[in-house]
Amino acid sequence: IVDPIFAPRLWASWLPDWALILFGDTVFTTIVDRLGDMAFFIFCAKLCPPKVEGSMFALQMGLSNFGSNAGLYLGTAILEIFYPKLHAPE
Repeated sequence: IVDPIFAPRLWASWLPDWALILFGDTVFTTIVDRLGDMAFFIFCAKLCPPKVEGSMFALQMGLSNFGSNAGLYLGTAILEIFYPKLHAPE
């Protein structure tokens, strides 16, 4: 997401590399994803009946993890089909 900003290293003179590692693309994307999830969790907690919030959270997290893993494996399979690995000459 932020690779076009990070790649040119325009701030190399005033921003140290450890700051980019600490606040890099992986951390930035994870924080944005979690903030988006929090709004959905709060909305669902308000809608569900009392004393069911924990079960609803567990269901949401299970479905979220399943969707992430399914997307990862499906994306890998699609890449393998359309872009097969090049084998080194023997």
